[in-house]
Amino acid sequence: MGQDEGQKAKVHSDFVGKGFVTGEDVSDTSVIVIGRGKKAPVMKQAVKPSFEEADETLVLTFDDLAARVDESDLPSAVKQSTHMNLESLRSEVERGEASDVQIVRQTLDDIGSTVPELREPLRDWLVQTEQVPTPIKIIARKMFS
Repeated sequence: MGQDEGQKAKVHSDFVGKGFVTGEDVSDTSVIVIGRGKKAPVMKQAVKPSFEEADETLVLTFDDLAARVDESDLPSAVKQSTHMNLESLRSEVERGEASDVQIVRQTLDDIGSTVPELREPLRDWLVQTEQVPTPIKIIARKMFS
């Protein structure tokens, strides 16, 4: 606030200064007090995997999508084509920022048109997963929203 550490400023009937703001562990609560008569909900989120675990998470996710394709009632030629598209997409995701957006766009279009039930889970995973490069997230969001 631009004031010396020792000074206190009166702000809306509350005092701001050294020692007046504290932090507490809120992991076991659902509401925290943020001011006189004010409360806020505590949002709990799962921790994202570390970078070392990223490849393992990536493999599991693509394997899960491939399993959905295998379990579907699609003709075998469509299943094979979808598996090839998933492998192509996996390859582009692993390339990171060097991925080819045209390949990603075509692959997502092929998957979305042949296996529409994969559109939503694939979009959600691509958009929410940390190791997926930003350009791929943007393409997935635009194409599958």
